[in-house]
Amino acid sequence: MRWTENKIKEYVESRNLILVGIICLNGKNSIIIVKCKNNHKHFEIKLANLLRRKEEVICNDCKEDIIRNELKIYIESEDYIFIDTFIEKSKRYITVQCKNGHEPYTTRLDHFKNNHRCKKCANEELIIWNDEYIKNFVESCNYTLVNSVISKGLGSIIEVKC
Repeated sequence: MRWTENKIKEYVESRNLILVGIICLNGKNSIIIVKCKNNHKHFEIKLANLLRRKEEVICNDCKEDIIRNELKIYIESEDYIFIDTFIEKSKRYITVQCKNGHEPYTTRLDHFKNNHRCKKCANEELIIWNDEYIKNFVESCNYTLVNSVISKGLGSIIEVKC
């Protein structure tokens, strides 16, 4: 097939792209400028590369939109509010907020997936093993606290009576 300007334009449009211009018209080796249907930034591509690709060709802005939407769905499934995302030193970072409305924080996506969550929520869930907590815990088990040696959390020495 002879690749004319019109044939290239038809093919580019069949791939859901807009032909902006042709830098070099040279059959399959033509270098063309295209942009996505969402009117993002244009980019250069060799016609041969476009012909070789079977999957949809999308610009970086469209890829980022897809990633943002997927992240939003994932973050919300974890009961957090998705605020923003960015890449720094080849790592993806996210800014999120917990369902309790604490201050938003930024963390790496892989850390969030490994349960790096809101510090305030994590601190609220901590049990503070003081004398009063130990006494209440012992009494909830139907024992009487006789003596407690300086509380050291789980390492406290206690004396109980049945």
